[in-house]
Order: sequence, then structure tokens, then C-alpha cells
Amino acid sequence: MRKIMGTAGWKFTSAAPEEVPREIAAVLPQDAQWVASTDFDVTVTKGAYAGSFYLDRASAQVLFDAVNPVRH
Repeated sequence: MRKIMGTAGWKFTSAAPEEVPREIAAVLPQDAQWVASTDFDVTVTKGAYAGSFYLDRASAQVLFDAVNPVRH
């Protein structure tokens, strides 16, 4: 998590995921302080699909929301 969040060029700001399915929400930390970075999203998806990635430093969890991801 430190390596991801410390990478130059990825500015993370507070962001709350929307409409998390209840099955997934049930296993997420209630006190998560989610952050996100548009630049990180673009780096991960390489522009091939829409995707948002949320990180919580304290729990070291990543939550992602992607539409039609493709495998290369």
C-alpha cells in the first residue's frame, strides 16, 4: 500500500465508493478512509475499460469497480 500511495504522479484524495453490493460491503472495514486517484485508475486500466480503485491505508484493502474489464 505504501508503495502504491507513494508513487510520484498518483495524487490520492478522499473518495467514497458508491453503491457497493451488500455482500462486498459486509466484509469491508466500517471505518475505512477510502482514497482514490484518477491517474492510478488510468495506469491500471490502461484506458481499456472504465474502472475506479479505492484504497484504505489502515486495512491495506483495495476496492475496485470496473466495467467490462478485458484480459490481455
